[in-house]
Amino acid sequence: MCILAFSASVQNAAANAGRVADFEQAPINVPSFIIFELADTGTRGTPARPEKQHFMLDNRYDLSPILANYPSDFQIAATVPPCALASGFSGSLVWRLHTRRGMLCLRRWPAEFSDTVHLRWIHGILDGVFRAGFRLVPVPVKTSAGATFVYQAGFLWQLEPWLPGEADDDSSCVRRPSAVRVTAALTALAEFHAAGAVDSVNCLPDGPAPGILKRLAELNALQFGDMDQLVSAIAIHGSSWPELADRAGELLKTVRLAANYTTELLQRATKWNVRIRPCIRDIHRQHVLFEGDCVTGIVDFGAMQFDHVATDIARLLGSFAGDEFELWRAGLGAYQRLQPLTEQELLLVDNYDKSGVLLSGIHWLQWVFVDGRDFVNRQAVLARFDEILGRLIRSVDQSPASASIIV
Repeated sequence: MCILAFSASVQNAAANAGRVADFEQAPINVPSFIIFELADTGTRGTPARPEKQHFMLDNRYDLSPILANYPSDFQIAATVPPCALASGFSGSLVWRLHTRRGMLCLRRWPAEFSDTVHLRWIHGILDGVFRAGFRLVPVPVKTSAGATFVYQAGFLWQLEPWLPGEADDDSSCVRRPSAVRVTAALTALAEFHAAGAVDSVNCLPDGPAPGILKRLAELNALQFGDMDQLVSAIAIHGSSWPELADRAGELLKTVRLAANYTTELLQRATKWNVRIRPCIRDIHRQHVLFEGDCVTGIVDFGAMQFDHVATDIARLLGSFAGDEFELWRAGLGAYQRLQPLTEQELLLVDNYDKSGVLLSGIHWLQWVFVDGRDFVNRQAVLARFDEILGRLIRSVDQSPASASIIV
């Protein structure tokens, strides 16, 4: 998707209105006993919906030692047991709790997520955007001691409001959402970014976008050895997941075709000094909740870091719109009615989108065949992989035209 093809019309629309994670974050193995609700009118929206959904209460965890850290109003109601839910690819475990304070979410971060300084920073950003007027985030509940998380049994835990609504999720990655929902989601994202920048502490000095620098380093590593190592790992371990291994050849071939062009885009972008702000980075279609066509919440902030807002725009629009021009135009128009972007920043969105598509499939192959991770819902992973591969192939086919517009 080339952003500049319609940037002028979007900027004009914004002017006439007169108003102001990284892609594919590394997932963690999810234990096989984690379950999905059969029916849920207030679901948080699971990123992947299995063909068969089973309801079961997992009793392996005694939640009372964690909840003992919170005031009495936040304890589980005796008449309604907690409901365990899988939290997609992230590796977090989630329980829905009924308490005297209403419905709450208890989240257990994966063991690999152990940086308490970073978690405090994330919680501080969420509290700040909430105080600035953006109320669609789950600000963690404080313990009796005033902390926003609990360390128990080797894991970090947090209690937060259960936000209403459902994700606009399609596990087949075929059905696209309506332009109305895309507009609502990008409007909410612009409001989040605006609220995050209210506190000047969150506005770092301008400089090269951190995500662009990281992706450029990763691309260079692929071209100087990592790709060969990945091919060898697939040859050795491909039998552990033959359906994914069978798809790997076409993806790797297409990555090789696109790598040089994408590297040139990123190298150019490293010379730009841009605004650095708190970014969600793993903001995806499955992390935005709706009731009707209204956004009711944004969830899952574990990948938040300082970056340029283009990383969030590209990630969210890429998951909603794929390569559909009209949805991109609707989403960018909605964002820019609140947060105008320069032509250079629109190019940065394009660069984040192209590099994200290029590297996301590589990440999945590395997680499975190099790191040895497994996933309960393999069909959801394959659907995500197929979507990435399709977008990558189309990107390669369109790159000459895109290059002429960008230049």
